[in-house]
Amino acid sequence: MNNPSRTLLSAAALATFAALCTWPGGDVQAQANPAYGKQDDARDVNKTMALANAGDAQAQYKLGWMYDLGKGVPKDGQQAMLWYGKAAALGNTDAQFNLGRMYEVGRGIEKNEQLALDWYQKVAVQGMADAQNNLGLMYLDGRGVAKDVQVALGWLKKAADQGYADAQFNLGWMYDRGQGVPKDGQQAMLWYGKAAALGNTNAQFNLGRMYELGRGIEKNEQLALDWYQKAAVQGLADAQNNLGLMYLDGRGVAKDGQQAYFWVLLAAYRGDPSAKSNLATLEKTLTAAQKNKIERM
Repeated sequence: MNNPSRTLLSAAALATFAALCTWPGGDVQAQANPAYGKQDDARDVNKTMALANAGDAQAQYKLGWMYDLGKGVPKDGQQAMLWYGKAAALGNTDAQFNLGRMYEVGRGIEKNEQLALDWYQKVAVQGMADAQNNLGLMYLDGRGVAKDVQVALGWLKKAADQGYADAQFNLGWMYDRGQGVPKDGQQAMLWYGKAAALGNTNAQFNLGRMYELGRGIEKNEQLALDWYQKAAVQGLADAQNNLGLMYLDGRGVAKDGQQAYFWVLLAAYRGDPSAKSNLATLEKTLTAAQKNKIERM
């Protein structure tokens, strides 16, 4: 990958919102009886709104989340900002973080990187790894603040030391590419390895690339294949394409044209341009029956 995992941040933020605000049993009940699920949602909205109006910060945060994602209420960025703002003023760190995200990406409000930075700063100093990571990236890029690589490293390291995989990946990328720090393959491997062990697909892919090319580490195609496999089964198109090519060439594994076609096909379905090009070549090596069998898998 060529850039720190900014796309993962948004996904991570949404996952955080969902994890923090689910309520026990709701999903199971809704699946068993959709009508009951709607009634349950309405009761929950009414209860949450009553608590929020009474000044309960967690309920205000939850109501903001509901409006932010359209959970039980119509999606409404202004209402999300309103309730996040109330909760944030009472010190709710999740609301403060979400305000930072909304200002950073311009969701529900005009984009304002200075205000995003301010909200991230409020939460980062309280120890939230998500905010420390995002704050580090803003300093790294000079968004909302003058670029300062050393400050960026400091915040990313704080998040990484808490086991935050995105920050660990970002540190690995900086050392891998020599962005703001001396290029250091061993440090890159160290931080990629920590993130990869936590399931970060970009880190797993980059470890695969380093082992495949012998960049910063002794070349090892078996380990390259293993790391590509880990990322590929989680759906990373780059890894699926590279895994397919290793099966095609018999690098780190016995040659297998059908496995090659399978993985490259998956990557192509995900829109990877290299995979689409490779697929056209691979299709010529298989019979129609073989292709149909793989496509039905």
